[in-house]
Amino acid sequence: MLKNFLFSLLNIYKLLRLKFSITLFPKKRTMYLEYCSEEFKQTLKAMSIHPGDSLFVMCSPDQILDKTGRSLPVHLLLNDLLEYIGETGTLMVLGFSKFREEIISGERVFDLRKTPTNCGILSELTRRKSGSVRSLQPIFSALAYGKKAADYCGTHAISPYPFDEHSPFSKITQDNGKYLGVGVGIEAYTPMYTLFDCHIGEKVSLYSKSPLRFNALDERGEEMQLESFVREGFYGVPDMNYHLNRLPIAFSNVEMKSGIDMFSINMLEWFDAARTLYDKDLVDPYHFNLPAWREKVFYLYRKICRAISRDQ
Repeated sequence: MLKNFLFSLLNIYKLLRLKFSITLFPKKRTMYLEYCSEEFKQTLKAMSIHPGDSLFVMCSPDQILDKTGRSLPVHLLLNDLLEYIGETGTLMVLGFSKFREEIISGERVFDLRKTPTNCGILSELTRRKSGSVRSLQPIFSALAYGKKAADYCGTHAISPYPFDEHSPFSKITQDNGKYLGVGVGIEAYTPMYTLFDCHIGEKVSLYSKSPLRFNALDERGEEMQLESFVREGFYGVPDMNYHLNRLPIAFSNVEMKSGIDMFSINMLEWFDAARTLYDKDLVDPYHFNLPAWREKVFYLYRKICRAISRDQ
Protein backbone atom coordinates (compact mmCIF):
# COMPACT_ATOMS: atom_id res chain seq x y z
CA MET A 1 0.00 0.00 0.00
CA LEU A 2 2.77 2.45 0.93
CA LYS A 3 4.67 1.58 -2.24
CA ASN A 4 1.64 2.32 -4.42
CA PHE A 5 0.96 5.59 -2.60
CA LEU A 6 4.56 6.74 -3.12
CA PHE A 7 4.30 5.70 -6.77
CA SER A 8 1.22 7.94 -7.12
CA LEU A 9 2.97 10.91 -5.52
CA LEU A 10 5.95 10.40 -7.83
CA ASN A 11 3.70 10.61 -10.89
CA ILE A 12 2.16 13.85 -9.65
CA TYR A 13 5.64 15.26 -8.95
CA LYS A 14 6.74 14.39 -12.49
CA LEU A 15 3.79 16.24 -13.97
CA LEU A 16 4.42 19.32 -11.85
CA ARG A 17 8.11 19.21 -12.65
CA LEU A 18 7.42 19.16 -16.40
CA LYS A 19 4.92 21.99 -16.04
CA PHE A 20 6.93 24.29 -13.80
CA SER A 21 10.50 23.07 -14.43
CA ILE A 22 10.86 21.86 -10.85
CA THR A 23 13.97 19.77 -10.23
CA LEU A 24 14.45 18.71 -6.63
CA PHE A 25 17.25 16.23 -7.22
CA PRO A 26 19.67 17.35 -9.94
CA LYS A 27 21.63 14.40 -11.30
CA LYS A 28 25.24 14.14 -12.33
CA ARG A 29 25.03 14.09 -16.09
CA THR A 30 28.63 14.23 -17.23
CA MET A 31 28.88 10.44 -17.51
CA TYR A 32 26.38 10.25 -20.39
CA LEU A 33 27.47 10.40 -24.02
CA GLU A 34 25.75 12.10 -26.95
CA TYR A 35 23.08 10.16 -28.81
CA CYS A 36 24.78 7.80 -31.26
CA SER A 37 22.92 6.23 -34.19
CA GLU A 38 25.20 3.20 -34.25
CA GLU A 39 24.77 2.55 -30.54
CA PHE A 40 20.99 2.90 -30.92
CA LYS A 41 20.85 0.35 -33.74
CA GLN A 42 23.13 -2.06 -31.89
CA THR A 43 20.88 -1.77 -28.84
CA LEU A 44 17.83 -2.61 -30.97
CA LYS A 45 19.64 -5.71 -32.23
CA ALA A 46 20.60 -6.73 -28.69
CA MET A 47 16.94 -6.41 -27.68
CA SER A 48 15.93 -8.90 -30.41
CA ILE A 49 14.32 -6.24 -32.58
CA HIS A 50 15.04 -7.08 -36.20
CA PRO A 51 14.69 -5.54 -39.67
CA GLY A 52 11.20 -6.20 -40.97
CA ASP A 53 9.59 -6.05 -37.52
CA SER A 54 6.46 -4.08 -36.71
CA LEU A 55 7.21 -1.66 -33.88
CA PHE A 56 4.85 0.32 -31.68
CA VAL A 57 7.00 3.11 -30.21
CA MET A 58 6.52 5.40 -27.23
CA CYS A 59 9.17 8.06 -26.65
CA SER A 60 9.66 10.62 -23.87
CA PRO A 61 12.28 13.28 -24.72
CA ASP A 62 11.33 15.16 -21.52
CA GLN A 63 12.29 12.26 -19.26
CA ILE A 64 15.50 11.74 -21.20
CA LEU A 65 16.38 15.44 -20.87
CA ASP A 66 15.66 15.37 -17.16
CA LYS A 67 17.88 12.33 -16.65
CA THR A 68 20.80 13.15 -18.94
CA GLY A 69 20.68 16.91 -19.41
CA ARG A 70 20.76 16.35 -23.18
CA SER A 71 18.00 16.89 -25.70
CA LEU A 72 17.11 13.81 -27.70
CA PRO A 73 17.39 14.40 -31.48
CA VAL A 74 13.98 12.87 -32.18
CA HIS A 75 14.14 13.51 -35.93
CA LEU A 76 17.40 11.54 -36.08
CA LEU A 77 15.99 8.76 -33.92
CA LEU A 78 12.97 8.46 -36.23
CA ASN A 79 15.22 8.19 -39.27
CA ASP A 80 17.35 5.58 -37.49
CA LEU A 81 14.27 3.53 -36.59
CA LEU A 82 12.95 3.55 -40.15
CA GLU A 83 16.37 2.75 -41.59
CA TYR A 84 16.81 -0.14 -39.16
CA ILE A 85 13.44 -1.87 -39.71
CA GLY A 86 13.76 -1.27 -43.45
CA GLU A 87 11.17 -1.28 -46.22
CA THR A 88 9.56 -4.48 -44.94
CA GLY A 89 9.10 -3.13 -41.42
CA THR A 90 6.33 -0.94 -40.00
CA LEU A 91 6.50 1.80 -37.38
CA MET A 92 3.43 2.79 -35.36
CA VAL A 93 2.96 5.64 -32.88
CA LEU A 94 0.00 7.28 -31.17
CA GLY A 95 -1.98 9.79 -33.20
CA PHE A 96 -4.39 11.00 -30.52
CA SER A 97 -5.89 14.35 -31.50
CA LYS A 98 -4.52 17.49 -29.89
CA PHE A 99 -7.99 19.04 -29.63
CA ARG A 100 -9.74 16.02 -28.14
CA GLU A 101 -11.87 18.04 -25.70
CA GLU A 102 -13.05 20.39 -28.46
CA ILE A 103 -13.75 17.49 -30.82
CA ILE A 104 -15.76 15.68 -28.16
CA SER A 105 -17.78 18.83 -27.43
CA GLY A 106 -18.39 19.43 -31.14
CA GLU A 107 -16.44 22.70 -31.28
CA ARG A 108 -13.95 21.23 -33.76
CA VAL A 109 -14.08 18.67 -36.55
CA PHE A 110 -11.45 15.96 -36.71
CA ASP A 111 -9.46 16.38 -39.93
CA LEU A 112 -7.46 13.25 -40.73
CA ARG A 113 -4.85 15.23 -42.65
CA LYS A 114 -4.54 18.40 -40.60
CA THR A 115 -5.49 17.79 -36.95
CA PRO A 116 -2.19 17.73 -35.00
CA THR A 117 -1.37 15.11 -32.42
CA ASN A 118 -0.94 15.54 -28.68
CA CYS A 119 1.41 12.59 -28.14
CA GLY A 120 4.88 14.09 -28.37
CA ILE A 121 7.27 15.16 -31.09
CA LEU A 122 7.85 11.64 -32.42
CA SER A 123 4.15 11.28 -33.23
CA GLU A 124 3.97 14.70 -34.83
CA LEU A 125 7.06 14.09 -36.96
CA THR A 126 5.56 10.80 -38.10
CA ARG A 127 2.26 12.50 -38.96
CA ARG A 128 4.07 15.04 -41.14
CA LYS A 129 6.15 12.41 -42.91
CA SER A 130 5.16 11.78 -46.52
CA GLY A 131 3.74 8.28 -46.86
CA SER A 132 2.51 7.96 -43.27
CA VAL A 133 -1.00 6.60 -42.69
CA ARG A 134 -3.36 7.80 -39.97
CA SER A 135 -6.35 5.83 -38.77
CA LEU A 136 -9.75 7.48 -39.08
CA GLN A 137 -10.63 7.72 -35.39
CA PRO A 138 -11.46 11.20 -34.04
CA ILE A 139 -10.19 10.63 -30.49
CA PHE A 140 -7.84 7.61 -30.37
CA SER A 141 -6.19 7.53 -33.81
CA ALA A 142 -2.88 5.85 -34.60
CA LEU A 143 -0.13 6.71 -37.08
CA ALA A 144 1.88 4.15 -39.02
CA TYR A 145 4.62 4.20 -41.61
CA GLY A 146 5.91 1.25 -43.61
CA LYS A 147 4.80 -1.90 -45.38
CA LYS A 148 1.74 -2.73 -43.23
CA ALA A 149 0.69 0.82 -42.34
CA ALA A 150 -2.47 0.80 -44.46
CA ASP A 151 -3.44 -2.70 -43.30
CA TYR A 152 -3.11 -1.74 -39.65
CA CYS A 153 -4.91 1.61 -39.87
CA GLY A 154 -7.51 0.97 -42.56
CA THR A 155 -10.39 -0.40 -40.47
CA HIS A 156 -10.27 1.73 -37.34
CA ALA A 157 -13.52 3.53 -38.22
CA ILE A 158 -15.56 0.30 -38.43
CA SER A 159 -16.16 -0.06 -34.70
CA PRO A 160 -16.97 2.55 -32.04
CA TYR A 161 -14.63 0.70 -29.64
CA PRO A 162 -11.23 2.36 -30.20
CA PHE A 163 -9.04 -0.58 -29.11
CA ASP A 164 -10.96 -3.62 -30.40
CA GLU A 165 -9.95 -6.07 -33.13
CA HIS A 166 -10.52 -3.48 -35.87
CA SER A 167 -8.07 -1.03 -34.34
CA PRO A 168 -4.41 -0.58 -35.33
CA PHE A 169 -3.43 -1.32 -31.73
CA SER A 170 -5.01 -4.78 -31.85
CA LYS A 171 -3.83 -5.55 -35.37
CA ILE A 172 -0.17 -4.88 -34.63
CA THR A 173 -0.55 -6.87 -31.41
CA GLN A 174 -2.00 -9.93 -33.13
CA ASP A 175 0.69 -9.62 -35.82
CA ASN A 176 3.42 -10.23 -33.22
CA GLY A 177 4.42 -6.58 -33.15
CA LYS A 178 6.92 -5.37 -30.59
CA TYR A 179 6.59 -2.48 -28.19
CA LEU A 180 9.61 -0.21 -27.90
CA GLY A 181 9.80 2.34 -25.11
CA VAL A 182 12.46 5.03 -25.52
CA GLY A 183 12.94 6.81 -22.21
CA VAL A 184 9.84 5.04 -20.88
CA GLY A 185 8.90 1.49 -19.91
CA ILE A 186 5.78 -0.61 -19.60
CA GLU A 187 3.98 2.20 -17.74
CA ALA A 188 3.51 4.00 -21.09
CA TYR A 189 2.08 0.96 -22.88
CA THR A 190 -1.12 2.38 -24.38
CA PRO A 191 -2.07 -0.82 -26.29
CA MET A 192 -2.90 -2.35 -22.89
CA TYR A 193 -6.45 -1.14 -23.60
CA THR A 194 -6.83 -3.86 -26.23
CA LEU A 195 -7.30 -6.17 -23.23
CA PHE A 196 -10.50 -4.30 -22.38
CA ASP A 197 -12.02 -3.91 -25.84
CA CYS A 198 -10.99 -7.32 -27.20
CA HIS A 199 -11.45 -9.48 -24.12
CA ILE A 200 -12.80 -7.99 -20.90
CA GLY A 201 -15.55 -6.04 -22.63
CA GLU A 202 -18.39 -4.92 -20.42
CA LYS A 203 -16.92 -6.48 -17.28
CA VAL A 204 -15.14 -3.17 -16.79
CA SER A 205 -16.65 0.03 -18.10
CA LEU A 206 -14.20 2.70 -19.24
CA TYR A 207 -16.48 4.44 -21.69
CA SER A 208 -19.62 6.48 -21.98
CA LYS A 209 -22.86 4.51 -21.91
CA SER A 210 -23.35 4.99 -25.63
CA PRO A 211 -21.03 6.09 -28.45
CA LEU A 212 -20.88 9.69 -29.55
CA ARG A 213 -21.33 10.73 -33.15
CA PHE A 214 -18.65 12.87 -34.79
CA ASN A 215 -18.25 14.71 -38.06
CA ALA A 216 -14.82 14.09 -39.58
CA LEU A 217 -12.86 14.83 -42.73
CA ASP A 218 -11.21 11.81 -44.37
CA GLU A 219 -7.97 11.66 -46.37
CA ARG A 220 -9.71 13.26 -49.38
CA GLY A 221 -11.16 16.06 -47.29
CA GLU A 222 -14.68 14.67 -47.59
CA GLU A 223 -16.97 14.95 -44.60
CA MET A 224 -18.33 11.81 -43.00
CA GLN A 225 -19.89 10.71 -39.73
CA LEU A 226 -18.20 8.39 -37.24
CA GLU A 227 -19.16 6.88 -33.91
CA SER A 228 -16.79 6.36 -31.01
CA PHE A 229 -17.03 5.68 -27.34
CA VAL A 230 -15.20 8.20 -25.17
CA ARG A 231 -13.89 7.77 -21.67
CA GLU A 232 -16.01 9.01 -18.82
CA GLY A 233 -14.63 10.10 -15.47
CA PHE A 234 -12.51 7.29 -14.08
CA TYR A 235 -10.15 7.13 -11.16
CA GLY A 236 -7.65 4.32 -11.49
CA VAL A 237 -4.16 4.63 -12.90
CA PRO A 238 -2.72 1.30 -14.05
CA ASP A 239 0.35 0.11 -12.17
CA MET A 240 1.77 -1.66 -15.20
CA ASN A 241 5.09 -2.42 -13.53
CA TYR A 242 3.26 -4.39 -10.85
CA HIS A 243 1.47 -6.52 -13.43
CA LEU A 244 4.54 -6.95 -15.64
CA ASN A 245 6.35 -8.77 -12.85
CA ARG A 246 3.43 -11.19 -12.60
CA LEU A 247 3.38 -12.08 -16.31
CA PRO A 248 5.47 -15.05 -17.53
CA ILE A 249 6.90 -13.15 -20.49
CA ALA A 250 10.35 -12.05 -21.54
CA PHE A 251 11.17 -8.35 -21.71
CA SER A 252 14.27 -6.26 -22.38
CA ASN A 253 15.34 -3.28 -20.32
CA VAL A 254 18.61 -1.64 -21.40
CA GLU A 255 20.35 1.64 -20.59
CA MET A 256 22.44 3.01 -23.45
CA LYS A 257 25.74 4.79 -22.86
CA SER A 258 23.89 7.99 -23.71
CA GLY A 259 21.69 7.34 -20.65
CA ILE A 260 18.60 6.55 -22.72
CA ASP A 261 16.50 3.78 -21.20
CA MET A 262 15.12 1.28 -23.70
CA PHE A 263 12.31 -1.19 -23.01
CA SER A 264 10.78 -3.85 -25.23
CA ILE A 265 8.19 -6.65 -25.09
CA ASN A 266 6.40 -8.84 -27.62
CA MET A 267 2.89 -7.38 -27.75
CA LEU A 268 1.06 -10.66 -28.41
CA GLU A 269 2.89 -12.39 -25.57
CA TRP A 270 1.86 -9.56 -23.26
CA PHE A 271 -1.77 -9.74 -24.41
CA ASP A 272 -2.06 -13.52 -24.03
CA ALA A 273 -0.36 -13.52 -20.63
CA ALA A 274 -2.42 -10.59 -19.32
CA ARG A 275 -5.63 -12.22 -20.55
CA THR A 276 -4.74 -15.47 -18.79
CA LEU A 277 -3.89 -13.59 -15.60
CA TYR A 278 -7.19 -11.76 -15.70
CA ASP A 279 -9.21 -14.94 -16.31
CA LYS A 280 -7.38 -16.89 -13.63
CA ASP A 281 -7.16 -14.36 -10.82
CA LEU A 282 -9.83 -11.87 -11.87
CA VAL A 283 -7.11 -9.25 -11.79
CA ASP A 284 -8.28 -5.96 -13.19
CA PRO A 285 -5.27 -4.13 -14.66
CA TYR A 286 -6.97 -0.77 -14.32
CA HIS A 287 -8.94 -0.71 -11.06
CA PHE A 288 -7.63 -2.04 -7.76
CA ASN A 289 -10.66 -1.68 -5.43
CA LEU A 290 -8.83 1.17 -3.78
CA PRO A 291 -9.83 2.88 -0.53
CA ALA A 292 -11.69 6.14 -0.95
CA TRP A 293 -8.74 8.41 -0.10
CA ARG A 294 -6.59 6.87 -2.80
CA GLU A 295 -9.37 7.05 -5.36
CA LYS A 296 -9.44 10.81 -4.71
CA VAL A 297 -5.67 11.07 -5.17
CA PHE A 298 -5.93 9.34 -8.55
CA TYR A 299 -8.89 11.52 -9.54
CA LEU A 300 -6.77 14.60 -8.77
CA TYR A 301 -3.93 13.07 -10.80
CA ARG A 302 -6.19 12.71 -13.84
CA LYS A 303 -7.43 16.30 -13.48
CA ILE A 304 -3.82 17.53 -13.43
CA CYS A 305 -3.10 15.44 -16.57
CA ARG A 306 -6.01 16.97 -18.43
CA ALA A 307 -5.18 20.51 -17.28
CA ILE A 308 -1.57 20.22 -18.44
CA SER A 309 -2.68 18.67 -21.72
CA ARG A 310 -5.02 21.58 -22.43
CA ASP A 311 -2.34 24.18 -21.65
CA GLN A 312 0.31 22.68 -23.91
